[in-house]
Amino acid sequence: MQQCTYQDADHNKVLNLKLFKNADGATNFRDIHVRILQADGAEIYVMKDEQNECGAALLGPEDNIVQFDFEPGTAAVSAAQVQTGQTWCDFSAPVIAEANKKLGWTK
Repeated sequence: MQQCTYQDADHNKVLNLKLFKNADGATNFRDIHVRILQADGAEIYVMKDEQNECGAALLGPEDNIVQFDFEPGTAAVSAAQVQTGQTWCDFSAPVIAEANKKLGWTK
């Protein structure tokens, strides 16, 4: 497993990113998800879907998984001006889709 944690200027964790291979984990993401977002050729499996948090995953070939856990601070959420009815996963979908392209997993 490869893992990266990103922090904002105030050293608050805003994104935890994990890349790993796990057949059971891939099956769980496929079976137990809140919804699937389609964005620019990516299927984003959403597990936590709130206005100020997002837990999502990309599933690649051979049970490879990239897991995203976004926890933006209050200032970031305010600055983003996420529209009513949207969640942080909706807001983050273009970034997740770009990661999907970089990995060559676009369908």
